[in-house]
Amino acid sequence: RPESRAVYLNLRAEPYLATLLGGANSATDLRGHAPGRMRRLLDRRELQVSPLYSLSPGELAALGWLVESLSQQEALRACHGRVLPLDFDKFLADVADGMDRVLAHFGLPRDADYLAGIARSPVLRQYSKAPELAFPPDERNGILAESRRNNREEISKGMAWLEKLARLDDDVAAVLAGRAA
Repeated sequence: RPESRAVYLNLRAEPYLATLLGGANSATDLRGHAPGRMRRLLDRRELQVSPLYSLSPGELAALGWLVESLSQQEALRACHGRVLPLDFDKFLADVADGMDRVLAHFGLPRDADYLAGIARSPVLRQYSKAPELAFPPDERNGILAESRRNNREEISKGMAWLEKLARLDDDVAAVLAGRAA
C-alpha cells in the first residue's frame, strides 16, 4: 500500500562479516546460499566477479552483506521515506533513541517513561531465535570479538572484495560507505 511504512534493520559490513563467520554452520550456509546471492547481485548490474568456487568464506559473507544492502538501498529509493533504515549496533547502543525514531516513523505516541523502560526490557537480554536463552549485549560483544580474532584473515578478504567492487560500481560504493547512492 502506498501509505505503508517499514523499518529495515541492518549492520555495517565488518560486524556483519564477523557475525556470519563466527557461526557454527557458517561455511555450509555461505556456500549453500551463494548461487542465489550471486544471481541477485548480477541481476541488475554488470560486475566482473570471480566464480563462486574461488571465493573464500569471507568473500561469500561479503556477497551476502552486499546483496542485502543493495536490496535495502532499492527499498529506500522505491519507498521514498516510508522505510526507516536502522543500524542494529546503533540501536543497541541507544535503545531509547532507536525506539523513539521507530515510534515517530510509524506515527505512534512517544512517551519518555515508556522509552526509558524499553531500554531495560528483558527481551533485549534474550537470544532472538531462542528466547529461552539468555544473550545479554556484553555476550554479543564477546562473541564478535572472538570471531574477529579467529576470522581476521577472512574478514579482511571479505572487506577487500567489497572495496574492490566499490571501485567499480557507485551503488556498491554507496552501501559500503553507509549512504544512499
